[in-house]
Amino acid sequence: MPILNNILFEAEPGKTRLFATNLEVGISSEIKVDVKEKGGVAIPARKFGDIIQSLPSEGQIEINADSSNKISIIYPKIKFRIFGLPTSDFPLPPEPKKGVTFNLKASTIRDMIGRVIYAASHEVTRPGLNGACFDIDGTQIQMVATDGHRLAYLRISEKTKIDKRRTITIPVKALNEISKILAEDSEDVSITITDNQIVMNFKDTTLFSRLISEEFPNYDKILKKKFEKTVKIPTESFKESVRRIALLSTEKANPVKLKVSNNQIIIISVSPDAGEAEEESAADYQGAEFQIVVNSNYLIDVLKTISTEKAEIHVIDPASQIMVTPAGVSDQLCMVMPIRI
Repeated sequence: MPILNNILFEAEPGKTRLFATNLEVGISSEIKVDVKEKGGVAIPARKFGDIIQSLPSEGQIEINADSSNKISIIYPKIKFRIFGLPTSDFPLPPEPKKGVTFNLKASTIRDMIGRVIYAASHEVTRPGLNGACFDIDGTQIQMVATDGHRLAYLRISEKTKIDKRRTITIPVKALNEISKILAEDSEDVSITITDNQIVMNFKDTTLFSRLISEEFPNYDKILKKKFEKTVKIPTESFKESVRRIALLSTEKANPVKLKVSNNQIIIISVSPDAGEAEEESAADYQGAEFQIVVNSNYLIDVLKTISTEKAEIHVIDPASQIMVTPAGVSDQLCMVMPIRI
């Protein structure tokens, strides 16, 4: 649908409403402007964005649309003319539906998304995994994402005034857009969940998104696994060590071997084409020596989300998934499947 490459502008006295959608996610926003005449037009989003970004940051911009949907964008000594489309071709924003509503801080939403979204799948053949699962009740919110090779989990204590448990899966596209448009100083966000849609309202902006209808995997069983060994590592320096050693990993899974012994962990990469590398890193561990092979990118992704000075790697055996957590924290974790060689 070519019309979806446009932004719908609807002007009325004192304000203009903008609306864009891909039929899965929609964003509506109002801005206060001086409107000389009521009307509407669909403006090509990419061209319009490029033009506005190219103009000086100071000064007034005037936008005119005539009856044939020709658009003039006027700045002192600069004038662009582009072609728009009639508003009648544009899909209407979804009608508000009844559902459960609660509020969350913008900073809380951004933080939750940032700590799990990296583990969501982008494969079109697995639509049930192309988002993050929100498990909400009256006292806490759990958020989970998985691509089948790793699973990221976060739990926060939050009173939501929801009297019964609700489980929904929000598409990755919607979560990415939410993260982009929630500014640091955003006020609380009003969230409404219906049978097939989530609506978020903050300031003068509303985001609509359909929910993923496919069932999200049952993750409770995975979280209950018992881990026998725990290795405590310095989060930032270990992440940089893994990044360095992985430079010589040429395989698709970017594997690195972690060889763990008393108070030491050696990160090893061997490639028949590129060579080999290893680096020693301090670790808080006492016990029998063991080694595991993991995807270095997966390890780096989870370490990026850990804000504590120390992180912990929990191990059952070399053939089972490992669990990475902030040191001493059980409310945030990532499960990563090992690579068998």
